[in-house]
Amino acid sequence: MKIQLFPSVPSCLRPLALLSLSLAPLAAVQGQCEEVREIESPDPYGWFGLSVSGAGDLNGDGLSDLLVGAPYASPGGIPEAGVVFAFSGADGSVLLAIPGLSFGEGFGRSVAPAGDVDGDAVPDLIAGAAYASSKGRASVHSGASGALLLSFLGKKRSDFGWSVAGAGDVNGDGRGDFLVGAPYFGVGGKGFASL
Repeated sequence: MKIQLFPSVPSCLRPLALLSLSLAPLAAVQGQCEEVREIESPDPYGWFGLSVSGAGDLNGDGLSDLLVGAPYASPGGIPEAGVVFAFSGADGSVLLAIPGLSFGEGFGRSVAPAGDVDGDAVPDLIAGAAYASSKGRASVHSGASGALLLSFLGKKRSDFGWSVAGAGDVNGDGRGDFLVGAPYFGVGGKGFASL
């Protein structure tokens, strides 16, 4: 699998497809668009690109970097633990490769920028492992080093971490806040979102 990055210029956008990252090439309204970058999967069986997001500028080069989840990758021989990659927007090189922790947790099912959670002036990232411990987990990692900053475990069988998103600074403390979705919590898939 691979991801392809396309410019967001009017001639490259379909009326209903305004995404800049895609798993398949976008056909332009007025012809074919040329991709900016193509990044091949380091693990052909990892479902590389199931989740994608911009990351902000992680390496300080003035360009936005990219997050890509591969939730079925097997880092260190741990089947389907998953991996979250951060790639340089400038040249596609790997900035971070953060492995999942346990068998079948699907780390990287969702990825998103989390804002500057640790206050080091580098954007951090949040990723979901929806199948961790039969409950799901979301974890926040340093955008500078990949180090674990925060980890949250879901409730019961909720698939907590199925979706994640940065929320800006909701409480006014000067740090990034984030949302985590758990679509299968409760009777009939009632679900919940946690801030």
